Amino acid sequence: MRSPVKEVRRPSNGLVRSRTTLLLLKLLGQKIVLARRRKRWTEDDVAKRARVSRTTLSKIEHGRGNVAFGSVLEVCWILGVPILGAADLKTVEALLRDIEIQVAALPARVRSRRGEVPSDAF
Repeated sequence: MRSPVKEVRRPSNGLVRSRTTLLLLKLLGQKIVLARRRKRWTEDDVAKRARVSRTTLSKIEHGRGNVAFGSVLEVCWILGVPILGAADLKTVEALLRDIEIQVAALPARVRSRRGEVPSDAF
């Protein structure tokens, strides 16, 4: 089986994305479309609530990767699309506290071992 990380596409804007990233963007976009349609909201409705342009919302829904991450998070939050493992504020706060505890327990600096080359394989 081929590694999805090594397959890339170079769109007209010059960005290089792995096949995995492209699939994840498409999946998230489709989840957003599904949530919006289930709520029976138009693209204009969501764009106004998220304070983004309709063009930006369309890019998000079509899985384009050249949109500000904050805009994507805002759209997901408004539609209730779980991202980063949570769709409600209490879960987000609990997850954040848990991660902050784990980060605090780790060294502040990380150095590579001599001669070790980091792998990009997931």
